[in-house]
Amino acid sequence: MRLFNIKTLKLEYFQNVDAAPPYAILSHRWEEEEVLFRDVVEEPHNQDLEELKQRFQQLEERFNALQRQLEQKSTTQRPLNTPSRNESQKDKHLGSALALTHPHLRHALVKKGWQKVEGFCRVAKRLGLSYAWVDTFCIDQSSSSELSESINSMFFWYQNAKVCIAYLYDVIIKGDSWDYNHYEGVFDNSSWFRRGWTLQELIAPKEIWFFKKDWSLYGVRSELADRISAITKIDKIILCEPTMENLNKFSVAARLSWAAGRITTRREDRAYSLMGLFGVNIPTIYGEGQEAAFFRLQSEIFQKTSDHSIFAWKPSTDSAEAGLELFAQSPDAFDFDGAGAIISVPYDSLGLRRKVATYSRPDAIYSSSSHRMRVQILLHRDSFNKADSVFRACLACRFRNSKKLIVIRVLSTTSGEYLRLPRKTEELEVSHFEKLEWGLADVYISPHPLISQSQQPTKESVIPRWLMLNDTQLTQAGFEMKSSWLWRYSDNRDGKYLITRGKPFGAVTFRNGQTGDAFGVVLKLSPTRLMAVITDDLHNFTYNEGLVVVSPEVVEAYPWQELGESVVSKTLGRYQVYISSSKSSAKELKELMIGFIRTPTSYLTEFEGKRGE
Repeated sequence: MRLFNIKTLKLEYFQNVDAAPPYAILSHRWEEEEVLFRDVVEEPHNQDLEELKQRFQQLEERFNALQRQLEQKSTTQRPLNTPSRNESQKDKHLGSALALTHPHLRHALVKKGWQKVEGFCRVAKRLGLSYAWVDTFCIDQSSSSELSESINSMFFWYQNAKVCIAYLYDVIIKGDSWDYNHYEGVFDNSSWFRRGWTLQELIAPKEIWFFKKDWSLYGVRSELADRISAITKIDKIILCEPTMENLNKFSVAARLSWAAGRITTRREDRAYSLMGLFGVNIPTIYGEGQEAAFFRLQSEIFQKTSDHSIFAWKPSTDSAEAGLELFAQSPDAFDFDGAGAIISVPYDSLGLRRKVATYSRPDAIYSSSSHRMRVQILLHRDSFNKADSVFRACLACRFRNSKKLIVIRVLSTTSGEYLRLPRKTEELEVSHFEKLEWGLADVYISPHPLISQSQQPTKESVIPRWLMLNDTQLTQAGFEMKSSWLWRYSDNRDGKYLITRGKPFGAVTFRNGQTGDAFGVVLKLSPTRLMAVITDDLHNFTYNEGLVVVSPEVVEAYPWQELGESVVSKTLGRYQVYISSSKSSAKELKELMIGFIRTPTSYLTEFEGKRGE
């Protein structure tokens, strides 16, 4: 950990954080021209000594000239040590005198962010502290390893600080007006309360002092606890007594609800900024995307807590593409009334008359061989048909001040894995629960499909976990992907994907809303081969909660065609639908193209010719 020495204005490194001197820590929003690590640290062997000498002479001449001007005007206008307004503006960022004694700061002094650093250091000094920590320059963010280590340690650093100074640059109290509504409204609407990283910065420190834009004190957290609780939905006890013991009294769902709606510049930080709230650590992998990062975070949290409330999230839409993983896609899934009041309760404490084995809430078990987690959940088949794969899952949690049980709907797949159906979280009366037949089932959770293969142990038998999908031609013609089976369709800023979840089979259906044309594509995937079938006979496709399901018997009977160097195509009425892949081996497959043509013969001939070039 690096700390900024307020007296020497230099960074000092402390290997043992527990042995570090008392320090103040800054919480703020990044603005224009922040002071960075490279602005306060210079390596001598990289400096141009001649250039530094010339710069020093220029600053000395400038300083002497300003001193002479001040001496000439001091008798009639102002004290000697107070420059005129124009001189202050010119010298504001140059910091000539400071640069003379601290040439390593010459780049920092000309940045707008230096004013924030000066203000923060003045406050820390008034509080009797000699060291300060600022995230912009106490971390070398050009080093990915240092950045990852710092992010994993940050909650502790804020927790260990003597005091946290929160600088709210957008809180400006105009004039001497003490209009109550204006005074509180400006504070309540500060963007500081909507940022992702400031959540842990609000909760972790022993105390927080809030300062306005002009560095005048607004108040302290302990005295503003009621106001801040109303703004953030964080329980007052956490704001008054921020200990890990108190944090752990709140369920995973409750803590994730505090993060809902917050914004981060980098998408993955929605997950990384929450590690400290749960006392877990995960590697930071920028570029993996928010969904994969949040999935890894939840996996780590669940392995530690076995808290079922992590599954009690609300899907954002009712479409078939939403909410297929048991874990949520982002903290926003916990942004609903009552989420903060969900408490974790073992099954044997839910008030059930029927004894549920001797189950309390066993730990989540991770298998290093299959790279999956196992959890036990009470399931009820949601149909008299034993072949039906839709179940109600009763979670070991409930809403505070309610005796109702929390239930979600899941779809059974193969190998004991289940998908979350896009239905809202339900509440079930205990009396209704007692009338149904429930069984304790092993539910498995696999790694997130969009996590790069390089981040997971690989074997020759591993089926690719995602396929990039190019359906641009279909989209332009008015076709829309309507449903999927076993595999999930994801459309995000990085592209479109068919997420295979490591399953050998998958299907998608497309429909044209204007013409009524529809067809299905069924795929069979192995590490070395990709087989495909195109069909307009959708009678064999049944639907459960908006998800298409194809029976195993139908799948086995399909006339499979291998998708290799050639194109798989089929004439469907006035269209000829085709599928092609960018690689012949499914293991190396990078892109899957599904399209159609109206004049199949000439186009396919031309297409095959281009593939052979």
